[in-house]
Amino acid sequence: MSEVDLYAKYLDLGVRLGRSGEDLSAWVEGKVRQDMERSDRQIERERKREEMELQRHREEMELQRQREEREMRNQKEESQRQLELRRMELEAETRKLELGSRNSADGAGPRPSYSTQRPKIPPLHDPSQVDLYLERFERHATAFGWPESEWASCLSNLLQDEALSIFLSLSPVEGSDYQAVKRVLLQRFGCDRNGFRSKFLSVKPQEAEDFGTFINRARRYFDRWVELSGVSTLEGLSYLVCSEIALQACDEDFVADRNKSNVASKNAGQSHFRPSSSSGTVLAPSHSNVTCFQCGGRGHVRRECPIRPKEANSASSVPELPSHCCAAKMDCNPRGGLKIESCKVFDRVSTLLRDSGCNTVGVSKSLVPPDCYTGKSMLVNTFCCRDKLFPSCIINIETPYFSGNVEACLMDSPIADVILGNINGLSSESPPFDSNSSDEFPNSSIACVVTRAQASKASFGNDLPISNNSTHFNVLDPFSDLPVRQREDPSLKLWFQRVGLPPVAGVSFRIEDGILKRLYAKSKFSKVQTTIAVPESLRQVVLSYTHESDLAGHSGFRKTLSAIRDYFSWPGVCSAVKNYITSCHLCKTKPRPGRNRPVPFQQNRIRKGWRIAQESVRHSAEPTANLSAISEEDGGEIGSLVATPPLASESGTIVIDPSVSSSQVQDVKELLLEFQDILTSAPGCTNTLCHEIRLTTDDVIRVKPYPLPFAARGFVTQEVNNLLSLGVIEPSDSPYCFPIVVVKKKDGSMRLCIDFRKLNAVTVFDAKHIPRQVDLFNQLSHVTIFSSCDLCKAYWQVPLHTDSRKYTAFQTPLGLMQWVRMPFGLVTAPATFCRLMRLVTGQTPDLLSYFDDTLVFATSWQQHIVALRTLLTLLRRHGLHVNPSKLSIGSSSVEFLGHMVNSGTLVPVQKKMDKILQLSVPVKKK
Repeated sequence: MSEVDLYAKYLDLGVRLGRSGEDLSAWVEGKVRQDMERSDRQIERERKREEMELQRHREEMELQRQREEREMRNQKEESQRQLELRRMELEAETRKLELGSRNSADGAGPRPSYSTQRPKIPPLHDPSQVDLYLERFERHATAFGWPESEWASCLSNLLQDEALSIFLSLSPVEGSDYQAVKRVLLQRFGCDRNGFRSKFLSVKPQEAEDFGTFINRARRYFDRWVELSGVSTLEGLSYLVCSEIALQACDEDFVADRNKSNVASKNAGQSHFRPSSSSGTVLAPSHSNVTCFQCGGRGHVRRECPIRPKEANSASSVPELPSHCCAAKMDCNPRGGLKIESCKVFDRVSTLLRDSGCNTVGVSKSLVPPDCYTGKSMLVNTFCCRDKLFPSCIINIETPYFSGNVEACLMDSPIADVILGNINGLSSESPPFDSNSSDEFPNSSIACVVTRAQASKASFGNDLPISNNSTHFNVLDPFSDLPVRQREDPSLKLWFQRVGLPPVAGVSFRIEDGILKRLYAKSKFSKVQTTIAVPESLRQVVLSYTHESDLAGHSGFRKTLSAIRDYFSWPGVCSAVKNYITSCHLCKTKPRPGRNRPVPFQQNRIRKGWRIAQESVRHSAEPTANLSAISEEDGGEIGSLVATPPLASESGTIVIDPSVSSSQVQDVKELLLEFQDILTSAPGCTNTLCHEIRLTTDDVIRVKPYPLPFAARGFVTQEVNNLLSLGVIEPSDSPYCFPIVVVKKKDGSMRLCIDFRKLNAVTVFDAKHIPRQVDLFNQLSHVTIFSSCDLCKAYWQVPLHTDSRKYTAFQTPLGLMQWVRMPFGLVTAPATFCRLMRLVTGQTPDLLSYFDDTLVFATSWQQHIVALRTLLTLLRRHGLHVNPSKLSIGSSSVEFLGHMVNSGTLVPVQKKMDKILQLSVPVKKK
């Protein structure tokens, strides 16, 4: 927000708060300066955070480089150590063999046997690697000097399962020949020339296999194929590859009639490179200039025309003609079972495919002129679950299902000229097309019989209509320009810089189809998870759909984060999800499931709880017989009384401090007589503002009434009658209903309240601030004279908006009632009353208000009288009444907000301190 906008915003807010003049200018400048400083600090924090992230990335890259160098050095040292150990072992084995040969020559010892010197070779587990296993076996046998005549019997001890069965199926002569056994095993498990050729041509990367290992495995297949083919020169390798390509292009019959090795030879079949036929008939050469009499095209004849209708099977007998001849238009050009129909694109006859599993329109690029291109792209999810961008255009089509202009995506070679999906305005009935027009249906024909498929289709009626209430999802908005938004987002700048770099902690980045994606793998062997990098402008959309959609159901932090991380990612996604869920209004107002505290249902516990409640109620319900004594004792301390006429069946006494002189008392009497119309126990009604209740839901709330004690029914009935006579409530027919609660006030009298907790849970909160007590006390540090007043039933002096009265309905013994004035118990009532008192007092000096308690203060009597007159004038102007029994004038000390204020001193009220000191020492944790 610019500085000018901030000035306008706070200027309007200051005027609404009652500020003006220099005070308004200073306040606005202070607020604007605070916002600008806050914005500068935020920018500075973002810059420092980016620098820290960049520095951390550099440190991680440096650590990764050092780690790789250390690993390479360790591997090199380990390989050298293994080579040295192997060399020492070979030297030791050589010395043993030399010693054994000398002993054998001298006749000093027995002849060494392969069974005593045989190393512990594991058996053959993977038959597909039999060539490697046999190579390993031969190396061991050669190193230990086994005679080749015994290799076959030694190998038989290491075979198992299918390999052992093959060995046992050989004759004794072949079973004792190692080369014969080796040839049979290699041929059986596909490790001969043709086997390695097939493995090389069909090699694919295995799961959790890196690129280098895959290349080495494919190269081993190729080397073994070349080696077994007997190729040792570059010319032979070139001919081997070319002959393989030629074999792939040959007809199967040609290859089947000959051995592949013979076909691949240089001199075999050079003049007979064509498929053989059992009848020996030589096909005539094709003519590309022939014309089809069916469709008029070139390159084929009528019997080979693809759009020619299939002829019925001939029969020996003449079929019986049907009694009724039905003319049915046959499907034109069915492709693989798909129904291809006719349509018009810009008045040009084209083919149409109706796709009920699609939600957009596709058109062939050859049918659309360039001036119809929109310049935008459409992000379409294809059948293989891959997102692909297509150029968009506006076309005019006429189809049996839809006619008019529609936005479509351009395709290079679709299966039909137009692919029509579920779009808005789609009709289930076909418009009337002229079946006799050869221009509109050039390939249609008339069938004089009713086929089985047509009869079955007619028995079931027409196709099911497409629902007009189906929701059409627009794939353009808001992810149509995702690549542009990604590159313009500064928070993704670091991710773009890491594209192409090696993974750091399993995280890497790459760009697919112009879209930045993040790749993450927990370990080297785990599956790589690919997610789309979301720019800052689209993160709110992702959070809203993931947390607030119908299927999300306002899940918690972990479920929401897991749902997002399956497809999306961005820097700081965890904190963004946490802040979004914390700020969700429904998550804050609705209780979370499974959090109900256990309730004791044992008989003894219930009886004990009721006993405690009965004792408390018995003491609180005792009659206050000593009220008159307390009143007389307090009356003895009053210096002077100013009588006021009885109003609303109640009389009030105004307290004047004894230190006030007689002349000053006379000033007070004159002032009170002047404003005696607002000094009454009956509540007034202001016209300054009204209270309005705004809800977050339209669901009706009804709460079952609470049991009403019999002793309180008389008070409730009397109180309801009094409220009706005062015009505070009225009879209601509202669907809402809330229970009543009787509460004891500070002076011992009863107050009728309503339990609005269910209503408050769905009420839009009013964030009007409450004055701070410290700020109020600071203004009273130099004051010597105080006067305090309390409004009579303050909330009832604020009218309730007409549309909000139905929300406050409550059940009484006299029927359903609703409030006309603002009741107690509403969550937004304090904010409304603070706003009213702010409008009443404004910036008037020597006046303080905290809810309905108003304090008048001054340093001289004349100034104090002027302030009192100002306050009463403002209250009369706004239609507010003061409770005379709570009006105190001319005191040197006053009780305000739980403290005693006296000429610059501030101490807690002694009564409250005594209650705190009288508290018993706790003996339990609760």
